[in-house]
Amino acid sequence: MEWKELTIPDSFTNRYYHSLSVWNETQNTHWIIEFGGLRSGSILSNTIFIETISRHDLVVQPVLDINGYQKRRVLDPLSDPSSDKDILDKKPHNNDLLRLFKSCSSHHTVIGTALDVKVDDLLPYPQSTTSNLILVFQRWKDSGNDVTWRKVLQVCDDYSEELGRVKAEVEGFLSSHRAHDNY
Repeated sequence: MEWKELTIPDSFTNRYYHSLSVWNETQNTHWIIEFGGLRSGSILSNTIFIETISRHDLVVQPVLDINGYQKRRVLDPLSDPSSDKDILDKKPHNNDLLRLFKSCSSHHTVIGTALDVKVDDLLPYPQSTTSNLILVFQRWKDSGNDVTWRKVLQVCDDYSEELGRVKAEVEGFLSSHRAHDNY
């Protein structure tokens, strides 16, 4: 596949603190790109959906609400009654939890409290945040208290200010082939 250059309005390219997220909707033909930044004190954000029609043709469409789209993308295939497994009710693997939550490991006490596990004995040092996050997830799994991807998404919803970006990553992962192969 060849690279295609997309025309992005100057209002989005002329900014500071750029961010870019790309999701692969299907193996090779559908992509979602979310980008944003800061310009003149305003936060800008946009999301586009790209479909490859043929080797040289693309369809580019705006996506109005990326959170709604991702939620639909994760939940729709799982609500299929013919599906033999519901990934949201599966027990998350430690390596997936760490990979998805590592960027917000400083919120390990919020995550632990939301999962109803003991957090008051965790070390308060910045260099311990990843270790603390691992311990929080291990305590949650040991508790057996609703250890599911559904609970992970609920925690992200309940603490969306701290975990909103992680929720998008979790939903993206849950809709991936990798997740469906592993769960």
